Amino acid sequence: MRMALLVFCIAGVVLVAGCSSDSGSRAIVATPVCGYKWVTKIDYKRYLEDGVKISWNLDPGTYRVKVVSLDEGIRVGIWDGGKWVRYTEEIVEYYETIELHQGGGIVIENPTVFGLGRGANIHVYVEKYLYTC
Repeated sequence: MRMALLVFCIAGVVLVAGCSSDSGSRAIVATPVCGYKWVTKIDYKRYLEDGVKISWNLDPGTYRVKVVSLDEGIRVGIWDGGKWVRYTEEIVEYYETIELHQGGGIVIENPTVFGLGRGANIHVYVEKYLYTC
């Protein structure tokens, strides 16, 4: 019994050490680290003309949303399953972590007043909380 245990332990050490028959080199195998982390889904920087809207669809999940306008007020809308969850007045910064249960999306709008407004330099950054390896 002790001999079988000793052979088992030696075999385990050889497997763990990764020994090979060529000049004593050892192979190092990277083990992936699995877990939840924030993954970038949208990173959009553009000039948005007066009166223009842009939108993206989002799958169900947890999102971190950051929208910044450098020079003009914009509106941010988020919907989930066909219902508006958020729709802001004119703002220049928007930060929120939000859960979409049915899937939906985000809309960024540069509102217009008779077509006389200015364009907006915007940055839309959205991350999703995902399990990855």
